[in-house]
Amino acid sequence: MKETINEKLRKISQAAELMNEEESGSLGKILDRLLEKREVALFRGMVESLALIYDWCMEKGKHEFQRREIEHLLVGGSHKARFGDWVLFGGLVYKDEKGHFGLNMDRTEEFLFGTRIIPIRLWKDPLTGRITPIAWGNRHDIPGIQEFLDEKGIFRAKYTMGPISLFDKKLEIKR
Repeated sequence: MKETINEKLRKISQAAELMNEEESGSLGKILDRLLEKREVALFRGMVESLALIYDWCMEKGKHEFQRREIEHLLVGGSHKARFGDWVLFGGLVYKDEKGHFGLNMDRTEEFLFGTRIIPIRLWKDPLTGRITPIAWGNRHDIPGIQEFLDEKGIFRAKYTMGPISLFDKKLEIKR
């Protein structure tokens, strides 16, 4: 039988009682940190990576993929670490199993065109798994995203290639 979170916490509490005051205080701080609700927010790089993945899916004629297939499109360390967080935001990305993702292509396209409103900041409760949106918006409301739009409102991603060179690549959104 699977152990509940309350049972796990009771065992941890019992172990903490056996520790000295200093060890117990440190453990308490760690537990407090682990059990606190935390804010998760979209950032510009996540949108940049999503647009690249959308474009890749259109080129490949598919909407489901293994993470390793799109790893090269996650252009920064934070982008790689945070890609899985997309499943929390507006049903654009879903996860079937470990490492296997999919895009809802219609919703993603609407979001990239700026016509779909999704949660852009939320609280995540690690104990219950409950997600509570605290701010809604479209891609234009994500801090810093405006610098990636051209005068027609078309998404433009910027890439850093090596330590110096920087170039723009216009992402064509195909139908």
